[in-house]
Amino acid sequence: ILAQRAWFYRVKELAKSVQTIEFSVKRLRTRLKELRQLAAHPQGVCGVPRLLSELGVAFVVVEHLPKSKIDGVSIDVGERFVIGMSLRYDRIDNFWHTLFHEICHIIEGDPTLDVDIGLPTKKVSEVRVDKEAANQLIPSDKLDSFIRRVGPLYSRDRINQFANRMEVHPGIVV
Repeated sequence: ILAQRAWFYRVKELAKSVQTIEFSVKRLRTRLKELRQLAAHPQGVCGVPRLLSELGVAFVVVEHLPKSKIDGVSIDVGERFVIGMSLRYDRIDNFWHTLFHEICHIIEGDPTLDVDIGLPTKKVSEVRVDKEAANQLIPSDKLDSFIRRVGPLYSRDRINQFANRMEVHPGIVV
C-alpha cells in the first residue's frame, strides 16, 4: 500500500503543473466521441493530453512502481479532475481501456481516489465501469457479432477489417 500511496501522490503533484480549464461533465460527454476517434491510430495517443485539458481534466503519466499493480486513477481536485496512468502494460489496448475506465468513473461522479486520504474508493462497481469502458471502445453487440461470425479463427485481415469498421486500432480488437 505504500507504493500505491507514493504513486498516487506523484500523480497529484505532477497534475498541479498541467493547465486545464474548469471541468464540465456535459462538455466531457459532448466531446467523448472526439476522444474516442483518437483510438483509431497509435499517434492518437499524443492528442489525449491536449483534448483532456480542454475538458478540464489533467492527464499525467507516472511510471508504475514495483508491486503497485496500478494502471490508472481518476482524482477529483475541485474545479477539475486528474487522470493518472502508469502504462504498466505498454500496450495500446490497455492504454485506451484504462483511459476510458477512468473517464467512466469521472462521468459517474465517482473518482477512483479519495484525494483526502490518498486511498482508492470502491463506490462504483469496477466490473460495470470496465464493461462501460470496453463498450465505449467497441460496442459489445458489434464485438459479439464479430466473434460469432469469425471465431474461432481470427485472421489478421478480418481483425483489421473489423478494426477499420469500428474505427479503432487492431490491437484494441485483439
